[in-house]
Amino acid sequence: MSPDAAIYALLTDTGEDGEGPAAGIVALVGDRIWPVYDPTVGETRDRLLYQQISGVVVYDCSGGGPRRARYQVTGWSATPEGASALAEAVLAAVSGYQDLSDGILGVFVSGQGDVPALETDEAAQQFGKYVDVELVIRS
Repeated sequence: MSPDAAIYALLTDTGEDGEGPAAGIVALVGDRIWPVYDPTVGETRDRLLYQQISGVVVYDCSGGGPRRARYQVTGWSATPEGASALAEAVLAAVSGYQDLSDGILGVFVSGQGDVPALETDEAAQQFGKYVDVELVIRS
């Protein structure tokens, strides 16, 4: 599984019963989860964006090994409280996450914080919170 596929699977894993690790995320954003670029310019509903910050493959004697990828997952909302709720939902989803059947060996949080809004128009202003997530996946 590629790192991009792994982070998307993690952020959308509601399980067969709808109560999976990402149920809280999906309850807040639905399917508004995109890589790198937000296709909904001017959107005010809650949404998540994710982008890979860094990554490395650890090689062993057999020529492969676990792969590490660090992502920044950013929640955008019309209110600071909404952005905080998104960050908390991401933290709840990733804390202790592991899915060996999909090759996700472990997930670690390496930081979190605020993202300054770039929009000065109050009607379009959004608030952002990010969570830095490191995935360890099977190559």
